[in-house]
Amino acid sequence: MILIAHRGISCQRPENTFASFDYALKLGIPYIELDLHLSSDGVPVVMHDETVDRTTNGSGPISDFTKDELMQLDAGSWFMSEDGKQFSSETVPVFEDLLRKYSGQAHIFAEIKSKDPDLIPLVQNLIDKYGWLNTSQNRFGHVPGISIISFDRDQLLRSKKLMPDLGHGLLSETCSEEIIDFCKINGLQGIFPYIHAITPELRALITRKGLYTGAWGIQNKQDVNRARDMELDGITLDCPQEFS
Repeated sequence: MILIAHRGISCQRPENTFASFDYALKLGIPYIELDLHLSSDGVPVVMHDETVDRTTNGSGPISDFTKDELMQLDAGSWFMSEDGKQFSSETVPVFEDLLRKYSGQAHIFAEIKSKDPDLIPLVQNLIDKYGWLNTSQNRFGHVPGISIISFDRDQLLRSKKLMPDLGHGLLSETCSEEIIDFCKINGLQGIFPYIHAITPELRALITRKGLYTGAWGIQNKQDVNRARDMELDGITLDCPQEFS
């Protein structure tokens, strides 16, 4: 079971920043989850929320900002690590810069957050430009590599159509036969439900369908043990280094 750094090492560094992703690699954790939105001038950028308010010194929807305006925001001062480190120099990462920086070093689980259909071909162009398509034939577990995940079924199917060689996984708050069948019928290779929505019976069904099984929402050692007992393939954690 692989341990995936959720927005990087987000328990000790500001989430979805280079500081957070760099720290994951420094700790020997090459599996990185991040979130993608689209700037007003059509540039894929890394941030979780639809607005910049929570994690920067700005205010308003991401889609109202150009790439340059986003990169001028302070994306780190809001966070203070336990060891007293400060991160005022952190900016909003541009997806292209991230692909360039971590080429050959990581497997990126890229979550499509924006519902804008224009995001998908832009992401595809960048993944192709920096050679990540050529490294991702082994779907979710290969380093280097990249896979696409999302709660948004329409966006996921758009991405699957454009990038059929990449692993694609459906994020879900629940887990059911309908969700499992949706993934199988549409050629999605993985399913990523909330950890407490997966039962041993559903896990067995997912295995029979031949799907990669991840999980999110892991909060403690008991959750990690639950995932290990069900032999899940991968889980996202804010502090994966504590359970490696």
